[in-house]
Amino acid sequence: MAVSAEVLRHDQEHQSDRPFVELTTRANPLEYSPGDDREQHENNGRRRRADVFAVKNDRDDGRKHHGGAGKSALMFQVLRQVRSRGDSAIVYDPAREFVKRFYDPTRGDVILNPLDNRCPYWGPAEELRSRSEAKALAASLFQPPQDKKGEFFIESPQKIFAFLMAYGPTPDELVEWMSNPQEIDRRLKGTEHAHLIDSHAHQQRAGVLASLGLVADSLRLLPKRGTGNAIWTATEWAEKRQGWIFLTSLPAEREALRPLQSLWIDWLVLRLLNEPTKEQKRVWFVIDELASLQKLPQLHTAITESRKSRNPVVLGFQGKAQLEYLYGHLAEVMLSQPATSVWLTTKEPNAGEWVSKFIGKVEIERLRETHFDGTRSGRNFALDRQVEPLVLESEISGLADLHAYMKYQNYVTYFSFPYFDMPEIAKPFELRDRPDDRLPYDNKKIRRCGPAATPEELKQAPAPSAPPPETNEPATTEAVQPELSLVSEVNEEQNVITHG
Repeated sequence: MAVSAEVLRHDQEHQSDRPFVELTTRANPLEYSPGDDREQHENNGRRRRADVFAVKNDRDDGRKHHGGAGKSALMFQVLRQVRSRGDSAIVYDPAREFVKRFYDPTRGDVILNPLDNRCPYWGPAEELRSRSEAKALAASLFQPPQDKKGEFFIESPQKIFAFLMAYGPTPDELVEWMSNPQEIDRRLKGTEHAHLIDSHAHQQRAGVLASLGLVADSLRLLPKRGTGNAIWTATEWAEKRQGWIFLTSLPAEREALRPLQSLWIDWLVLRLLNEPTKEQKRVWFVIDELASLQKLPQLHTAITESRKSRNPVVLGFQGKAQLEYLYGHLAEVMLSQPATSVWLTTKEPNAGEWVSKFIGKVEIERLRETHFDGTRSGRNFALDRQVEPLVLESEISGLADLHAYMKYQNYVTYFSFPYFDMPEIAKPFELRDRPDDRLPYDNKKIRRCGPAATPEELKQAPAPSAPPPETNEPATTEAVQPELSLVSEVNEEQNVITHG
């Protein structure tokens, strides 16, 4: 597991609720307290600035710790510090661990989950400021399952969807259009996109329309306008930056919500790339389980250009292979950008070897002494220089839970951190009543006695029987005919040819 993050810098204005911090290395413990002016003492008497701020809180061993390596525990500490500073945060929370501990409606927090009763109304047309932005919105919504470019059945729906955005449709209207190909034909007639769904190219038309309709299931889940919650847009939120944003999901509905949540995160990244004004807050992107989202086209830009926008990015993922599957060769660039990297245990040998290479190597000098016996007895000394990994692959795979290696610039340390359970202050999920999502049958009755069918439905039509025999023909009966040998079949065929 890995957690990559921008550096957490200590702010002198918020010191009231920050407890003591202890980073433990193999050689000596480096202890840091908020009152130490971000400086640490080393054994040789020199002083070095400490830019990493972590939280230490005592707990009994084994109390409420469920055996994880500690990725979520580190993110808990990051979010506590973000809250103490008064910054805003965009939290992708697929396990709903953070929303129940940090969601505060009085702060103006928003939950973006169409199945949650607290989700506001959102429409893609409300996000656009110009027609040229529609292509970027469509590219965030339609993405291949892995790093592939030039896919015809991905780029064609992007072009059609971007063109349809010019009509300013609501999510319900988009679903209606996608369910009616004749409506799409009418709106694309006479445009440069009409040939993409040409009626003479049946297979191409079916493939493009099918790909276009993949997002219909996601759009159908969105709340209706005027259902009681406010109207929310990422464009407006990026200007005010009031409250936190939580993107949650249930495991069963995660597949249907993936396009929408990927679009929301990608569009927020795009809107927050500009340099903030003095009145605007800093926004933290905290994305846990990055691989559970589809490819985010703007994420690479956010990571490489976050220094200009001053919006730190915290990424949590299970392994390098997950990012390579989604982003291809860009994964290497993305992993090289974070200022601070924290590596937890991994049991996969290739991943452990890659982490060892990422941490780096050291040059070691060893004094070699040679003894001579005999008439020319004596000793000879020489320096032997070798380059070795600072951390072996076996050390990565053998890390205990709540232990990690951290690399910041050219400094590497091995440290442990405690697990502490934060109180739950909000419900993780409130089901929204959706009449169109109800099943047309009672599943409890099915489990007890099967489907409640009407008497007409229970009457099965008789199987078609053979036609009645003619008066001059005897009725034939089904009988198992014996297998004929090859010789008899040949003889019969010859007889038919001879007497034919």
